[in-house]
Amino acid sequence: MIRNIILDWSGTVVDDLGAVVQATNDVFREFGRAEISREAFRSEFALPLSRFYERFLPGVRMARIEEVYHRQFQVRRGEVGLLPGVRDFLEFCRGSNRALYGISTMYGHHFNEQARRLDVQEYFLRVYVEVIDKATEIKRVLAENRLVPQETAFVGDMAHDIDAAKQCGVFPIGIMTGFDTVDKLASAGAALVVRDFGELQRLLGTPRHEQDEVYEVADQKVSGRIGVSEEERSKPQTMAITVRFRTFGRFQDLNDDLAKTVDYAAVASEMSRFVSESKYSLIETLVSQLADHLIRKYPLAYLEVELKKFVLPDTNHVSVRAVRRA
Repeated sequence: MIRNIILDWSGTVVDDLGAVVQATNDVFREFGRAEISREAFRSEFALPLSRFYERFLPGVRMARIEEVYHRQFQVRRGEVGLLPGVRDFLEFCRGSNRALYGISTMYGHHFNEQARRLDVQEYFLRVYVEVIDKATEIKRVLAENRLVPQETAFVGDMAHDIDAAKQCGVFPIGIMTGFDTVDKLASAGAALVVRDFGELQRLLGTPRHEQDEVYEVADQKVSGRIGVSEEERSKPQTMAITVRFRTFGRFQDLNDDLAKTVDYAAVASEMSRFVSESKYSLIETLVSQLADHLIRKYPLAYLEVELKKFVLPDTNHVSVRAVRRA
């Protein structure tokens, strides 16, 4: 199981590709070279930076290049934001007790400004910046935080991220949100290449054996006052609720001990009580509030609540569904 995740920053957590390309083109113009397109940049860019710039600006000192680049990048730093799905993924890691660490080649003051502005510092146990050799730094993260390599993944958007992860014995994951193309990531030997953090979250979500072990209470009849009009709410209506849920353990680990599982009879009783005491207008509100209540009250890894109301002629029922994950 992946218990620890080390994240690259640029192109992985933050969408700074546009700002980097523009700042690079500012450098090219400063020294009399034609601009480069975004697609060409993704194809040609490589680390270390000195190797990249030697190809395009031979003979220009790196100190001078960096001076121009960082001046121009400062102007564009407000354009940098979180990539889609990142905050949800950070919350997912927190909720699933996965430890998060960050690694970035970025200068410390650039990183600190971005992390504060984007309000993501609290999700990371530690962040390592101004990194020159990522393989060396991953080994440092493992040693300083006593992490098991086989339980640790490194997520990055460039081929050198994959190379570094493989050198350190951690699980190498390429993500297609940043600087390198999928061909580069695959050629580097990524064990997994994902489109974005939404896809990675789904893959890390619930283990296969837990997906197959589900409790279900089907079409339990409950009585409650629900409806938009006063007339609808004036008398109790019969509804049906189906609830499906997974606990955190496996069935084979219960050893026939009720204390180790969730009492589905208690869940059913609690649903009836909650609905009977509720006075919402919308079934959408009722099912959402019920799902929130159950996921807080019981130790559930996954919960699905479907509520059926029998109100329309020529139909079996109208239903709404809410899904919650711990």
